[in-house]
Amino acid sequence: MKTCLVTGGAGFIGSHLVDKLLELGCEVMVVDNLFTGSWENIKHNLKKKGFKFERMSILHNDIKKIFSDADTVFHLAAIPRVQYSMHHPYLTEKINVEGTLNVLEAVRKVDVKKVIFSSSSSVYGNQKSLPLREDMSSSPISHYAVHKLAGEHYMKLYYEVYGLPTIILRYFNVYCPRDDPLIYPHRLIPYSIYLLYNNKQPIIYGDGNQTRDFTYVTDAVNATIHAAISEDRRIYGSPINIGTGIRTSVKKVIKFVQNHLGKTEISPLFKPKLKEPTHTQADIEKAKNLLGWEPKTSLNEGIKSTINWFINDYVKGSGQK
Repeated sequence: MKTCLVTGGAGFIGSHLVDKLLELGCEVMVVDNLFTGSWENIKHNLKKKGFKFERMSILHNDIKKIFSDADTVFHLAAIPRVQYSMHHPYLTEKINVEGTLNVLEAVRKVDVKKVIFSSSSSVYGNQKSLPLREDMSSSPISHYAVHKLAGEHYMKLYYEVYGLPTIILRYFNVYCPRDDPLIYPHRLIPYSIYLLYNNKQPIIYGDGNQTRDFTYVTDAVNATIHAAISEDRRIYGSPINIGTGIRTSVKKVIKFVQNHLGKTEISPLFKPKLKEPTHTQADIEKAKNLLGWEPKTSLNEGIKSTINWFINDYVKGSGQK
C-alpha cells in the first residue's frame, strides 16, 4: 500500500482516510467532483509530499488514466443521502451504481492490487433479529440501499470473474468532524449539533426510540486501513460489518448533544418517521477475526469531538451560524 487513490476523498469520511494514509507515508491521489465533498476538507494537505488532487467525476470517460499509478483504490465516492436518493433516483443511481461500475472497469485494466469499497448497513433494511450479520439476506428499503447492494454485487463479480481483489466494508452510521450539517440535514448528530447550537429544537423523526450503531470516523478509517493491508484472501468479495456492536436510541443521542452544549432546556421537535430501518446494530465478529480490528471510541467521546470541530472550525472558519 504505497500509492493510493481515494474516490470521494474530499468527503467527510474520505478526507479522514486521506489524512491517515498520508500520515502512514503513502502517496495519495484524491478524485472528487466536489458535489458533496468539500475543498475545505482536504486543502490542508495541498503542500504535503505525496498528495495530489484531481477534480473529476467517477463517470468520466478518461478516468482509467487516473488509476494507472495506484496499487490500492479506496472507493468512497457516492451521493450518500438516503432521503435525497428517494427524491432523485436517476441522478443518485448514475453516480452510485454506474460510477462504481466505471471505477471497476478502469481498475481491472491497470495494475491495481486491491479495491476497498465503502458500502452501508442500509443494505440490511429491517431484519427480525439483531445484531445484523453479514450472512443475513439483504432487504433494502431505499434507493441508496439498493445502490450500495448493487455495488457489493459488482465487487463480488469482479473478484470471482476477473480475479480483482475487492473488499466490501459495510459502515454503520459513521459520524465525525467535517460532517456538514447543512449538506446532510437528515443526519442526526451533525444536524442536532447545528440546531441546538443555534438555540433551535433538534428534530426527531418518529418516536425517538429507534436505535443506531453510531461509529466514529477514526474507528471506520482504522478498519479500512486494516482491510487494505490484510493478506487474508477470505476477505475478498464478501461484506464485512464495520460498527461498534452497540446500539443507541435517537433520544439518547439528542441528550448527549444537549448535555455537551448545555442546551438541556430545549425539547426535541417530533416529525413523522422517515423511510429507513428502525434498528441497526453490527455483529463485528468477522471484522475482529479477519481484520484484527475493533472499535475504540465511545459515543460520548465521539460526539464531544464532533461538537468541538463544529464550534472551532465550522462556525468560526466559515462564518456560518
